[in-house]
Amino acid sequence: MEFTKPPAVPTGVYPYLIVKGGAAAVAFYEAAFGAKELFRNLGQDGVRIMHSRLEINGDVLMLSDDFSEAGAPAAAGITLHLQVDDARAWWDRAVAAGASVRMPLEDMFWGDRYGQLTDPFGHSWSIGQALSSQLTFRRDIPTVRKTTPNDECRNSGWQLDLHGSARPAVLFK
Repeated sequence: MEFTKPPAVPTGVYPYLIVKGGAAAVAFYEAAFGAKELFRNLGQDGVRIMHSRLEINGDVLMLSDDFSEAGAPAAAGITLHLQVDDARAWWDRAVAAGASVRMPLEDMFWGDRYGQLTDPFGHSWSIGQALSSQLTFRRDIPTVRKTTPNDECRNSGWQLDLHGSARPAVLFK
């Protein structure tokens, strides 16, 4: 099997999934998340994917088939997050393609529509959509004072990230 050198990738951090059934995973991500496969190299067996590069929602996701018999790492648990403009449309497409619901898509107290899915290959995906520029908070979460949205988040155990999305404050320590 001839190896093709993949195109250069800009510096950064990219999720790299290891799956059993790489071709099926690519097909699922195309159907569920509108992925575009940018590159593929097959392993020596001519069947399993040694490296695939996908684009989903403007960002890169890489994957390969499981080659643990050759000493490659096995899959580990992660959650991939998609921040999108229409969470319901992305959600419905993923569920129709075969994703299972881990946490229903709902309007959350931090101001996002958010839910979690599991793909057929065992990976967790979260889908979020900012509902408005004004965050709304549940009344049952205590706040010390009402000043800025970031103060309200911090007092409730959450903090705004650089994009204005609320995340658990523990991530910022």
